Amino acid sequence: MMNIGSWVAIAIAVAVAIGLFNQSSKKKK
Repeated sequence: MMNIGSWVAIAIAVAVAIGLFNQSSKKKK
């Protein structure tokens, strides 16, 4: 299995990507 650190890094990257996507969507509106 992957290291816990790797999962944490992936989770943070996904959270940041979703946050940026939500911000860009709100700005377009």
